[in-house]
Amino acid sequence: MKALKTRIAALGKALSKSVYACRHGDLVHTVMINKDRYGGDMVSVLVSIPAFFDANAALSVETLQSPLAGDISPRGVVGTYAWEKGTIDEDLVAKTVAEFLGLFATPADVRNALAGQFVYPYYESRLPIDAPPIPAMSDLSEANYPVAGGARTLESARAAARDKLQTALGEVGFKLSPESDAIAVRPRGHMFDGVRALLDNYGSHIPLTCFPWTTAIWQVDKRWKGSYFPMLPFDVLASGKPVLFTVDEFVNLGNDKLRELVAPALELAAQIQNHHQFADALSSDWGRVAESLYRLAVKE
Repeated sequence: MKALKTRIAALGKALSKSVYACRHGDLVHTVMINKDRYGGDMVSVLVSIPAFFDANAALSVETLQSPLAGDISPRGVVGTYAWEKGTIDEDLVAKTVAEFLGLFATPADVRNALAGQFVYPYYESRLPIDAPPIPAMSDLSEANYPVAGGARTLESARAAARDKLQTALGEVGFKLSPESDAIAVRPRGHMFDGVRALLDNYGSHIPLTCFPWTTAIWQVDKRWKGSYFPMLPFDVLASGKPVLFTVDEFVNLGNDKLRELVAPALELAAQIQNHHQFADALSSDWGRVAESLYRLAVKE
C-alpha cells in the first residue's frame, strides 16, 4: 500500500495525507485513499468542473466533492468498494486511476459521463454552467498522465460493447440478449452459454464473465422470463487475473483474440449440462431458485 500511495502522490498536490489533486484544463482530478471500518483499502476518484465550487473556495477535503465519483475495484469504477485487507492489486488500481481520469479533459466529458445518472439537485443545476477556473485551482500541478478525454455516456458505452460482442461472437453462434445489458448467448442443447461484458458505473471499464444458463428458470420464476444472468459466473482471465479493459480497448480488441480469451471460461460453463447440475452449483444466495429447479424433471 505504501508503494501505491507513492504512485498516487506523484499524480498531484497533496491536500492531506490521503487526498491528492491535480488539474487538467478547467477540471480538477482527485484521488482519495482511505480505509473502511474493517481495515479494507478504498481508493476513490473524483472529477470536478469549476461550477461545482464557490468562486472563492479553497480546495480541501471538504470542498472537493463531485457527483462524478467512485471507488476503484476489480471491475472498474463503482459506487462503493473496499479491497479486503492485504488483497489490493496496486498495479491494477494505479492503472485504472490513470485510465479513468484520462477520460476527462473538458467539462463536456463530465456531462457525458453523468448523462442519465442520478445527480443531486445542487450539482444538477451547476452541471451545464461553463464557469471559469476558480483561483485556488492555479495552485494545482498539471496532470502528468495522458488525458485524451472522450468520456462516453453509459448508454453509448453499453451500445459499443453490445456491438463488439455481436461482431466477435456472432460468427460462432452467439446472439445478443434482448435485454439492454451487453450479453451474448448461444444455445447448447437444453442450456445456453452466455458472455457478459459488464460496464462499470461510468462506462469506462469492462470485465468479462462467461456463464451457463437454463431457461427452466423461466418456468419456475416468471420474473426471469426472457432474461439471462450470470448466477454461475466464470471470470475471463488473462495471465491468471480477471481481465479489465477500457471500453476502447475492448472495442478495438481483435475478434479472434476475444474468442480466444473467452474460450476457457466457456469450457467451464459447458460442464453444466442440465438444470439439475445448474441447481447443484448455485450458491446459497439462489437457494429458492435451486429448490424450484429440482422439481422439474431433466429432459433427455
